[in-house]
Amino acid sequence: MAIKHERRVSKQSSLSSLESTLIYSTTALLFVYMYMTIVTFQELPPIPSFSEISLASSASVAKDDGNSKTFSYPVEELGKYTKFPQSIDFVTRPIENSPIDSELELIVHPAIEVLPSLADQIDDIYVPKFYDPSEFQPYGGIRSYLGKNGERLMTLAEAKTIGSYVDGRETIYVAIASYRDFQCKQTVESIMSRAVFPQRVRIAVVDQLDFEHDKPCSEPEVPCTQNPDQILCKYKSQLDFYTMDASYAVGPVFARHLGHRMYRGEYFAMQCDAHVDFVKDWDVTVIEAWKSAKNEMGVLTAYLSDVNGAMDEEGNLKKFSRPIMCKSDYEGYGVTKHLRHGQQPEGITRIHGEPSLEPFWAAGFSFSRGHFVLNVPYDQHLPWIFQGEEISIGLRGFTYGYDYYTPEHSVCFHYYAKKDETGKRNKVHTFWENSGMYKSNNRAVEKGGM
Repeated sequence: MAIKHERRVSKQSSLSSLESTLIYSTTALLFVYMYMTIVTFQELPPIPSFSEISLASSASVAKDDGNSKTFSYPVEELGKYTKFPQSIDFVTRPIENSPIDSELELIVHPAIEVLPSLADQIDDIYVPKFYDPSEFQPYGGIRSYLGKNGERLMTLAEAKTIGSYVDGRETIYVAIASYRDFQCKQTVESIMSRAVFPQRVRIAVVDQLDFEHDKPCSEPEVPCTQNPDQILCKYKSQLDFYTMDASYAVGPVFARHLGHRMYRGEYFAMQCDAHVDFVKDWDVTVIEAWKSAKNEMGVLTAYLSDVNGAMDEEGNLKKFSRPIMCKSDYEGYGVTKHLRHGQQPEGITRIHGEPSLEPFWAAGFSFSRGHFVLNVPYDQHLPWIFQGEEISIGLRGFTYGYDYYTPEHSVCFHYYAKKDETGKRNKVHTFWENSGMYKSNNRAVEKGGM
């Protein structure tokens, strides 16, 4: 019995020794992990606490009294005081060697950045300045205020500073890029005439024209003096048109970049094509859909369905299926092979009362809070990009914290060239028709990536 007892004690001693070794090893590893964690986080940029954000944002907003800067209200209340509408002055030009107070600035045409040899053929162009109110200058500008130009995610407190109101309702900015499109005016009229509250909508059109053959999107059927009730006359103060020679067009990215430059602090930001019809009461419907997601960073977006059979002549919805983007694949061959988004077959959604999450973003329809345009503006330096436009914005938006949804019901529908039964869009102009003037030779274009 004594021998067995000794063996038992010996065995217990061995186990205690092993357990002690494991405990000491685990403790040592834990201390190493804690040390490495502390060192790592010391090297990361600090995340401001809500109190720090409140203190920073509560610094009173500068107000110019003519001689010095006085302060009147916290920056987080800016939306309440943001003027609507803010029309852009396209006439005034900054004078050389004088203070630049114009809303325009001179930039190098993006094609010259790709092919410098074009500098003698293409002039620099005046474009609207980005929205960047003086109230945000103490923080380094509005994009610096909203997350330090992407160094960190924007806080909810910061997001709430963006967005104007009119008559107590959130405002909507609509950006339209039009290339020699005969349906541009129809799209503008559809937006304003079928909104429940058109007084809260502001539209900015980038109208790329052949001045000898095309009618401007801004031109009413008859002069406003003869019929002031025309949409283009009645809501003139809420409509901005940036008109440029179509030969300067270098694709949708640059055109929509100009559209983002025309944003002026509206609560919501939407973009669509220049050949779209809207349903009746679309503004109320789309805002309700956005709010049902309960997500400040939500973006409603989709490849729009065809207009035929979608609604009646008054704009009442007849088609209750909805598109959703859940497909992506490569198309083309060789050096032209590229990734392109698609969508699953359209159908009736099984999710009701809220929009459905989807992985991709579409340029033909996008509805979000206004800060999406500020955080993820279109790139100025991508001429001749067509495929890849949506992937670029979609990825950038996701890294800034935005989520993409398709609404339960569509609020607008698209005129497709091949599907339009009327045949109206079988022959449309595209920006590719000017590609010849941007080529010194094919080899140069190839190297330039155009």
